[in-house]
Amino acid sequence: MRKVSKEDLILTPTADMSRDDWLAFRMNGIGCSEAGTVMGYNTFMSPGELFHQKCGLIAQSKRDNPAMFWGRTLEDTVADVWQHWEWSDEEMQEGDYLENANEGNIIRKARKFNNYAQNPKYPWLFGGPDRIILNGKRGRSDSSDYGNGILEIKTIGSFHADQWELGIPPSYVIQIQSYMMLFGFDYAEIATLKDGRDFHVIRVPRSDTVQNEIEAKCSEFWNNVLLARQQIMETGDMDISDFEPEVENTKAYEEFMKTKFVVEPQTIDGTDELLEMAEQYQEYKDMEKQSKELQRGVKLQIQDIMKTADVVDLGDRGKITWKANAKDVRMFKVSLR
Repeated sequence: MRKVSKEDLILTPTADMSRDDWLAFRMNGIGCSEAGTVMGYNTFMSPGELFHQKCGLIAQSKRDNPAMFWGRTLEDTVADVWQHWEWSDEEMQEGDYLENANEGNIIRKARKFNNYAQNPKYPWLFGGPDRIILNGKRGRSDSSDYGNGILEIKTIGSFHADQWELGIPPSYVIQIQSYMMLFGFDYAEIATLKDGRDFHVIRVPRSDTVQNEIEAKCSEFWNNVLLARQQIMETGDMDISDFEPEVENTKAYEEFMKTKFVVEPQTIDGTDELLEMAEQYQEYKDMEKQSKELQRGVKLQIQDIMKTADVVDLGDRGKITWKANAKDVRMFKVSLR
């Protein structure tokens, strides 16, 4: 276990921090919630966009959104219910909370962590977990002390629920492993509330393999940020392509590319390489059109067989659904495993 005492950590209080101060602080390193982005697991932001933010070339978003609002609003409620969670098996995979909650039985406790923590061992990393678990236990009859751990709280809507079907989304795995790395803890727990009614707790042990990868990739990323900042400050040269993460074939990077460059009226000469790329793009576009036509044909054949049925059970391979939504429009979906 990587012991880290409270004295080893540098704490910056966040309880009274303004949003502008919060955004300014985040320019000092990589947050644990950003580590998954650095490693390419964030479906909403690419490493390239985060890199430009950290270099000060594009602004961080100051806007709130419903997911963030409800996450903050429900955090205390979910944390309170977590106190009633009692593991029912040795592997800490199954548990329950309803009986304890109804009877007012507090099984475990966690405290808020109203700080950003920094560990001198990882000067590029900072984090403020939702809660610190105090001497986590399995249940009332188990007096074993598992030591302190991280408690992270996630409220999940139906729109994102499918991301959890195969387990914890990779970006969250990286986030909680980063927290454990920062604090030197051996475990973390994620308390999830799906659609306001499905509550569950997931226990995650420390992984040296994952943490070593986080350290390698994030330290390299931050070192390149510092080099790019130095170039901009000393020479005024805004071309930081030598330090940027590699171009990614992702939707997030495609969205970033729409705003990455400021458009200037100019025409550049074509090259054989650009012509080859243009021909390749056109070929793929034609293939995509053909693929959509073939896809539509198979879809219509399936629907003709299903008729009024709304589910096709394919056993352990998955299912096909053709269900009506709130507007009474049938939505077709194939889910194979």
